[in-house]
Amino acid sequence: RECWGDVVTLGWDFETFGEHHRRDSGIFQFMRALNTQLRRRKVRMLLPSEVIAELGDSCHEAPVSEYGTTWAGEGGMEFFLGNQAQQGVFRLMHHAYSKARLTGDPALIDLAKWLLQSDNLHLIQWFGRSGSEAEVSAYFTPSEWWELGDLGIIREQQQVYLNFIRALDDLAK
Repeated sequence: RECWGDVVTLGWDFETFGEHHRRDSGIFQFMRALNTQLRRRKVRMLLPSEVIAELGDSCHEAPVSEYGTTWAGEGGMEFFLGNQAQQGVFRLMHHAYSKARLTGDPALIDLAKWLLQSDNLHLIQWFGRSGSEAEVSAYFTPSEWWELGDLGIIREQQQVYLNFIRALDDLAK
């Protein structure tokens, strides 16, 4: 088949394996067969750096929004920043990252990047909401957290960032 461009990107999130498709669904057999089937059809598999090295000068510019998008909800940033709890954690995320950068320590900067992951906002999308989107978000919130209650979950999540920020007080230059 013909398609626009020279590269097709295939990707799965880790939830695909075990969460959405269990072993008995055949997902692992599919993945084992995929490479063979692609090779048979003369489809090459490349790392992103290999694509850039080979096609960098002839690559098309992808029309990508300047704002993040997601498969979840309506697809926009409101899924991640649509409630006050998410906005508060988002501010703490950036404070933690900025403070880690001030230390100059690559290990602390890396840890701060882990704390920046969007899943940390996705996990609390349900806060103050109802409906199917909130139910999906709540599904991904670890079950043992629910004994803390809604506000307890938010408080504990914020405390992770506050502890990290305070721990960096003596290290920031």
